[in-house]
This record gives sequence, C-alpha cells and structure tokens, in this order.
Amino acid sequence: MPEEPRALTIDGSWIEQGGPNRRWQGTAVFADSYALLLTVALPDSIFWAKSRTAGTSLAVSFHLHDLEKDLAKAQVIFRVGDGWSQHAKVVLPRIDYLPPNSFPLSVPVNVWTELFRVDADPPASVGLLAIARASVKMGRTGVWRLLEARADIDPELLPALQAGRHGVLVRKIPCS
Repeated sequence: MPEEPRALTIDGSWIEQGGPNRRWQGTAVFADSYALLLTVALPDSIFWAKSRTAGTSLAVSFHLHDLEKDLAKAQVIFRVGDGWSQHAKVVLPRIDYLPPNSFPLSVPVNVWTELFRVDADPPASVGLLAIARASVKMGRTGVWRLLEARADIDPELLPALQAGRHGVLVRKIPCS
C-alpha cells in the first residue's frame, strides 16, 4: 500500500515563560505550497481559521493563556502563519498542566491531524488540515476556498473550507 503524501513536518518545544501561561512554539516546514485549516475542537463546536497558502515554512504556536490568577481556567490559542483561533476556553486539570505531544510530526495531505489533546473540561483537540494549493482558489483578499468537495476530507470540516477566514462550526451531535 503506497504511503500517504506528506504535506509538512512540524517540530517545536515548550517555551519557559515564568508564570502560569504556557506556550509551545515551533515551525511547520513544507514540501510544497499548501492551504492550512487550523482547528480547536470542543465536544459541541469546532473553532477554525485559515492560514494563507504557504511556501516553505511558517511559525506555529500553541498557548494555554491563564484567565484567572491561581485557577486553571485557560484560553486555548492556536496560530499558524497568519491564521489563528483564540475563542475556546477550558478548565485545566491543574494550573501547571502541559498537554502531551509527539514532535516532530508529519502531517499528511487532506487528513486532519491532531497536534495537541488538552485533557480539560471541556476536552479540546487542536489540529491542522493541509490541502494542496492546486485544490483551492485564492480570493483577492488572500482567503482561499476549496475548489470542489472531496471525498477524502472529513465532511464535518467542509463548511469551513467554503467559508471566510475564520469561524465556528456547531456540532449537530456533540462528541466526547
């Protein structure tokens, strides 16, 4: 069976910042030009954002931003290039919590890939979908849209691929 083509490789590490805010910083290195859909999925919704098509590399960052001093309530912030999602809020199991991760990580084309699983209330899954540049049309403002529906892309994400720069999808059947 042939191996799935790899769109990009992501590598990075947690940055020491002092204080309760936690930040992972890294780089996505591309084999070709791709359009990227960033997601932060909660059981009842998916916050999503698009990054402009990329050439050879983009900065990647993931933050758990403290919302209340001495409490584990945090804002989940995910950024790749000029795309970002910052609307998800969770309660972490403890104030010094860091989600496990396995980097470097290869991300296949047209397959949503989880980068971080945040074991929180509610649980959050932070991921990325890379789509070949030839499969999207670019608008004059830099917002891209999928040229046609594809059977190999998760149908739950298709509305985001036809929409603007960022938004939220409400899940009809919440998952846990």
